[in-house]
Amino acid sequence: MPKNFRTIHMHAADAAPAASGGPLGVAPAGAARREPRARFTNDEAAARYHLHQMLDRQEDPTLRELTAPSRPEVVPDLRLLDVRPAPGQQRPPRRGAATGPLGIAPAAAAGERRAPPTPTTLVRFEQTHASIPVFGSRATVELDGDRKVVSIYASVGEIPRGLSAIAKLGPSDAVALAVKAADAAPDRLAGVRPPTLTFYNDEDADRWHLAWFVADVPKRGVPDGPAEGGPHGLGRSPRDLFPVFNYLVDAHEGTILLAYPAHAMVTLCRGLDVDGVRQRFYAEQNGGGTFEMFDKPRSIRTFDLQGGDLSGPFPSAAITSPAADPWNGPAAISAHVNAMRVQEFLFSVLARNSVDDNGMELVSVVNCTYGQHEPPPQWHNAVWWNGRMWYGQALDGGGQMRSYSRHLDVIAHELTHGVTEHTAGLVYLHLSGALNESVSDIFGMIVQNWVAQGADSDVSGWTWELGPGLGSAGGPLRDMANPRNTGDPDHMSQYVKLPGDEHHDMGGVHKYSNIHNRAAYLLLTATEADGSRAMAARDVAVLYYLALKRLGSTANFSDMRDAMVETARSYFGDPAERTRMVAHIEKAYDGVGIT
Repeated sequence: MPKNFRTIHMHAADAAPAASGGPLGVAPAGAARREPRARFTNDEAAARYHLHQMLDRQEDPTLRELTAPSRPEVVPDLRLLDVRPAPGQQRPPRRGAATGPLGIAPAAAAGERRAPPTPTTLVRFEQTHASIPVFGSRATVELDGDRKVVSIYASVGEIPRGLSAIAKLGPSDAVALAVKAADAAPDRLAGVRPPTLTFYNDEDADRWHLAWFVADVPKRGVPDGPAEGGPHGLGRSPRDLFPVFNYLVDAHEGTILLAYPAHAMVTLCRGLDVDGVRQRFYAEQNGGGTFEMFDKPRSIRTFDLQGGDLSGPFPSAAITSPAADPWNGPAAISAHVNAMRVQEFLFSVLARNSVDDNGMELVSVVNCTYGQHEPPPQWHNAVWWNGRMWYGQALDGGGQMRSYSRHLDVIAHELTHGVTEHTAGLVYLHLSGALNESVSDIFGMIVQNWVAQGADSDVSGWTWELGPGLGSAGGPLRDMANPRNTGDPDHMSQYVKLPGDEHHDMGGVHKYSNIHNRAAYLLLTATEADGSRAMAARDVAVLYYLALKRLGSTANFSDMRDAMVETARSYFGDPAERTRMVAHIEKAYDGVGIT
């Protein structure tokens, strides 16, 4: 977040259960039920009220000043942008419908029960100062069906007192300066819209400006060059010939403060991954016809450590390529594509905006070594560490060096540790640590099969081995269906509390995770009396995710069982279905002795 901006967020599920309000001054969902629905005539009024409740209790005066103490039903310095359903609320297309670029768009399998998620609405605002919008500001309020607050995320600017809101430069002059900077052709200016004023914070100079926002200026492109074989490698793109830029022009001094493409310069790329499979992915076009491994819409960026040690300097820029097709670099392609697969699953199935639910950029680093563990160039690992994915490599049976970035199940497992870190924050010790590992195993397994077998595929065709070939003697790391296959326990009767130190794997977090893994397997494969699948894999995934958000940092297996039951009671709307689903959850956990 830029300097001079303040970010605040809350989720009703995480608020303290006190009627006076949680740690951010917002009453939790249960307390909010005292207020009648008739209080709010529309979503905007409800959202403004909940924003006021949170902002007015902030210690930061910048945030408090956004409220109107005498009229708590309004927040005058925030302007409504839009009201829309939260992501994932629309029902997915049926099997055979068009899917996303990776073929993992949701498609309900025939015969499977699909419970609709609890519908929520997103109400978005932008901050204003003296009725002028603040560039880059946002406030998003999520409401449930009764217009009670579910979550709030706000990023607002700290506007200095005395900042002039009167422009010295006229709007036509601002357009002329932007057109000059773009070197735009006179015959292409018809689409330039009248500029609007905005307050802009120059982070580098630590200075606020009143600026004219000049949108959709046709910047002069690069008309020369062959029609085929252009910088995209697929023929020249109209974005090369006719780029469109937005400009911020200082409304007092007439200087260009910021220039950026009006449309993301995302390019479809192709190349062979570690397994020799031709993949398609997205990168960003840089100046000079090169491409950077940065997928901005999905917030994914990939770097190459080039055999360097994890403790050494980090690369200054993401991987680049002179051509979009073919892109050379199998390790990077596997990492980039698999990160995209996990990101799409988080968004399309769990309605989660990246690992931290706030658009966090997924950074992958390939070709890593770790000299403290083993001599280069091999490093037998892939790990989520310091908010990034780091990939080692090892020789295969044929003497070829292959990156761990090819293992989607391992990648989804590791990235789920990031999700857990940003939700329950499960302590990595004893049973809470084993639950931490198990949650990662569960989602690693679901994502792997989601891609390999198809979205919403029936679990009868799924594989249950995590990391096949990566365990001892060439076996899997874990086997959810049969933990004994890897020499691990599958029932709580086999649990013995071990010392919580590194020698004993922090109390056996990897060993005892298999007990809970087995419970998840029993739930995923549960059937009704007529032999039909009891619960769709999508619903199991959502239940585990929502249950994870209910847990505290020291939760154990029994706590997860309770959280799953409570989540199911609110997730399934039909009373008869709710009763059946709760019974299946209890039966799965009873099957491994988790009470």
